[in-house]
Parts: sequence; C-alpha cells; structure tokens
Amino acid sequence: GGWKQSTTAPCLYVYRERAGAGGADGGGVPSTKAHDAGKGDEDIVIYMIHWVDDLLVFGNSNAKREELMSRMEKPNGGKYTLERMGVASWFLGIQMLQTEHSIELLQTSYIERMCKDIFDIESENDSVTTPFDPKVNLSKDDVPASAAERAKLSQLPFRAACGKFIYLRHTKPECAYAISQVCRFASTPTKQAWQQCRRIAQYAYNTRHRGVKFTRTTDVSELLSVRAFADASFLDCPDTARSTGGYCVFFCGNLIAFESKRLPLVTLSTAESEYVEATRCATEVAYIKELCRDFNIDLDTVPIMEDNTACIAISANPVHHQRTKHIAKYYHYCRDLVLAGEIELVGVGTKYQVADIFTKPLERDTFRRLSSVLNGYRSYAQLLVDAPTASIATMLQKTSDYANQVYHSLADHDLARYV
Repeated sequence: GGWKQSTTAPCLYVYRERAGAGGADGGGVPSTKAHDAGKGDEDIVIYMIHWVDDLLVFGNSNAKREELMSRMEKPNGGKYTLERMGVASWFLGIQMLQTEHSIELLQTSYIERMCKDIFDIESENDSVTTPFDPKVNLSKDDVPASAAERAKLSQLPFRAACGKFIYLRHTKPECAYAISQVCRFASTPTKQAWQQCRRIAQYAYNTRHRGVKFTRTTDVSELLSVRAFADASFLDCPDTARSTGGYCVFFCGNLIAFESKRLPLVTLSTAESEYVEATRCATEVAYIKELCRDFNIDLDTVPIMEDNTACIAISANPVHHQRTKHIAKYYHYCRDLVLAGEIELVGVGTKYQVADIFTKPLERDTFRRLSSVLNGYRSYAQLLVDAPTASIATMLQKTSDYANQVYHSLADHDLARYV
C-alpha cells in the first residue's frame, strides 16, 4: 500500500511520506523545485521500476525501502516471492556501474556476444572511429538486379543484426543515426548496408567499455532543469526524398531521451524540415514535463536548441505565410506550446548543435566532440569552451545568445581549467 502509479509511465511507481509523518502521503506533497530544496526535513521518497518480473527499487531511505519490500513478500501478507539482489549492478541486461557521484550504463557483455555470434568480430580495429562512413549514402538502387545475388544477401543475418542494434541504442545513442539507416534495408539487404552493419558492430566493440553516464550535477542552475536539441537534414534520403530528423533531451545535464528517424512526410524547405522535427521534439518534452508533474516536479519553460532561424520565427508567429500555409496543422503544436510558455525555441550555432549527430554521418573529430556530451562524459558547458586554438572571447563571439548564457551560468567553475 502507499504506492502511486505514474499516469504517464505505467511501469513507474512512487511512494512518498512527509517528513515526520507516520504513513504514505497520497497528495499535496511539497514542491520539489530547486529553490525549495533543503528547506526543513526531507520527505521520504521511494521509486520502483517494474518490468515483467524485474524490480528496481531506490530512494532516499534504506530503512523505508526495506520495509516496503517486506510488505510485498508472502511471509508478511504480500503476494510475491522476492529475491533480493542487493545494490543494483544489472537490470534488463544492462550493467550499472555506480559510484558516489555517477551511474554508468554499459552493455559490454552484450556487445561482445553480438559481435562474435553475428559478425565474427573478436578484436578491435583502430581504423573504425565512427559507426557510419560519411562517404556512404545507402540507397535501394544498390539492391542487386539478379535473383541469385538477392538470395545470397537474404542468407545474411541482417534482421538479427538490426534487432540487436535496436537494443544497443540504450547505451550507444551516438549510433542511433547509423542504426536508423541500416534498419531501412532489413527486408531488402544490400552489400553496402551489410558493410555498414559490420562497421556499427566494430565501432561498438571498440567502445564496448563506454556507455551512457549519469552524473550528479553540482550546478544549481542545472538542478531539475530540462534542455533539448532538435535538428534535421534536408532531403537526405535518395529513395523517398524525405529528410532525417533527430532530437535529444537532457535532464539535470544528463541524456534521458533521443531520436533519429526519417520524417514521415516530404518537406519543401530546410525550415520546414527543422520545424517538423522541432514539433516531434516538443511532443517528447511535453511528455517529460507531464511525467515530472507526476512526481511533483514543476519545470519552467524548456529551451529547445535550434540552428535554423526561419524555424524559430515560424514557431513564434505565422511569418512567411505563403511558404508555410501548406504545413499540416498537427505540426503547429510546437507553436502552441511556445505561445503557452511551455517551450521556447532558442538559436544555437551548428557547431554546438548536439542533435546534429542524429541527422547525418559526421567526421571523426566532430563525432567525438558531440558524442562525449551525448554520453555524459563531458558537459555542454565544456563543449562551448573546447577550442584549443581560439580564445574565450572569440568563442563567446561565435556562440548564440543562449550559448553565452549557458557559458556564464554553468561554466564558471570549469573555466579555471581552460583559461
């Protein structure tokens, strides 16, 4: 008893107990905004993630967590037989490395088995530094004309590889674009697509000891804050003339959602492609804000970083009507959220557009720079000042207004290492 199921994520449950109270609190829990943190005694909060027969239970009181788990067991009147596994180190096949300041998710064993069973890869290859070759553009035109060649390609474990890749994305978000590209050829494999599959597997093997890292933030301005990035690559699909869009969402400076996907319609301009993807990102942000409300976390206006000025203008007011009147009303949901103050599209330079990694294959240096932020090994503030040949003043001049704000508000404690 006392557990409250999330209305937006059915697998999440929360138990709250007011400080000094003797039982669960069903409602009216004090706000968890950053400016309220640390006032008075701390409420007891226990979370439970339930997936089939696996449970992940965590919170700020070990005693209360053990008490709640005991209530669920049969000897104490509960319905279940629970096997206590101690501090979480594995969940749903994903390894969890926990320290005092961070949690890192890895799939090292999963990658090694996948590479050995499907691709016969058991050693590293230093020449593969990105998951997708920037010089390759996959197309259905590469499908062999002869039935014999098509039959030979159909014998490859292409679909099995795609299935493995989809689960791999949980700890390799930087591979999302490459995986999205090859999965389009699951029913009609091509030689080039299979070569890119092997490249993804080789990259994953090379970086199998790196995953996604969630770091406890020490910056007040990052506490309980959400920042999103959205981008699109115009008409990059040669088969459908559609664009590829991508977005990523960060909570407290850590990645919590991302997407790399071909847009569901043909767009007529770069601005339209960006606007459609910004709307897709806005729907994810709206979901995350609603999820946070389930846990009494009230978020302010969420900035969505966008590198297309026309897209930003369209989101604020119906400018260029002759060029935008054909856009489906559904995609103006983004504008409604902007006018309601739920989100704000903010300009950012392409160099600092983290979502760029989801829309096109990047060269090695750019890929490493963005993926390090995406995977949580560096902060976005560090990305802004990471230019060995440029001075801090030059960097600030090149960044957008929002980048300047982030630089001043988040990076003060980091600047000593770079100045």
